[in-house]
Amino acid sequence: MKMRTPEFKLIPIDEFDARKGYSRWISPGVGTHTTERGSLAQADLWMDQQGKLVTRFTSRGYSLHFEIRAVSSDLIPDMKEHIEEFLLEMLMTWVADGVDDDLECDAVEYENEQR
Repeated sequence: MKMRTPEFKLIPIDEFDARKGYSRWISPGVGTHTTERGSLAQADLWMDQQGKLVTRFTSRGYSLHFEIRAVSSDLIPDMKEHIEEFLLEMLMTWVADGVDDDLECDAVEYENEQR
């Protein structure tokens, strides 16, 4: 899958409680609705106390948790619009593949992958 915004990676992380040690990022998140499947998906964004940007994808009672990392040396806060576009693309991929499965694409770096 060729990404329009290849400067980011999603790193799966354990489920987190956003009320404990997290604050909303400059963009609270993005959402999408696909009429083809009638699915609504949301990606909410927070920053932890160490400055890591994290997101939680939710749809139809399912959720995935990721850290967002910039591949380049650019600072993530300077890339708000790019991150929003990237997350919308990832949400659409997740919904199209079925939200009951993990997000499988080149932008996700699962543990033990050779990339």
